[in-house]
Amino acid sequence: MLLLKQIRGVMVLEDIFVIFGCLFALSIIVGQLWIFRLKNQIVVSNYTTSVSAFLILYSLFAFLLAFRVPNISLKILMLFFATSPLIYYKIRNYKYERVYFLFQFFFIILSVLFVFWYF
Repeated sequence: MLLLKQIRGVMVLEDIFVIFGCLFALSIIVGQLWIFRLKNQIVVSNYTTSVSAFLILYSLFAFLLAFRVPNISLKILMLFFATSPLIYYKIRNYKYERVYFLFQFFFIILSVLFVFWYF
């Protein structure tokens, strides 16, 4: 279905959310595995800026998708997906950084799969 929409030149909100969700998940994996181990401050700074841009776009499109879902419980779930990265950055500490990273990655993948499957 995604391929059919792209052939016609139409990209809908769900597809954009899935794309930015995958980019956000991949960017936090790359950061945990490679970027934060570098000693180059410019690379780390540029990476952090790009991750924050993906976070904003992910949360924005999740928030917009919450208005398209007809069921109230699914709206609440989409709003939770929209705010989960923001909550993660508010409550994290560096002692349990790996645990918080896994939670964030799990919620991003879960939200992308939910939107891909539901819509």
